[in-house]
Amino acid sequence: MNPFAFIKPSGAHGDVTLKEINQRILSPPPPLKSKLSVEDSSTYPKSAFSGKPVVGKTKIHIEGGKGSIAIMRTKG
Repeated sequence: MNPFAFIKPSGAHGDVTLKEINQRILSPPPPLKSKLSVEDSSTYPKSAFSGKPVVGKTKIHIEGGKGSIAIMRTKG
């Protein structure tokens, strides 16, 4: 049984596949709106799990609207 079968078993209805999740995780973060000459980690919010600065976040809504999966990319 595929652990992600509940997300997109048939590829229909605009659901998300494991391949699409991996593409979102591995894609570079969007450019910052304000240009900073030196990256300062204090400008990023901290992860509640690791305490590291969060530089990217992807939220995927689960079929039926009963929840979501949040994937956070941290720095460091």
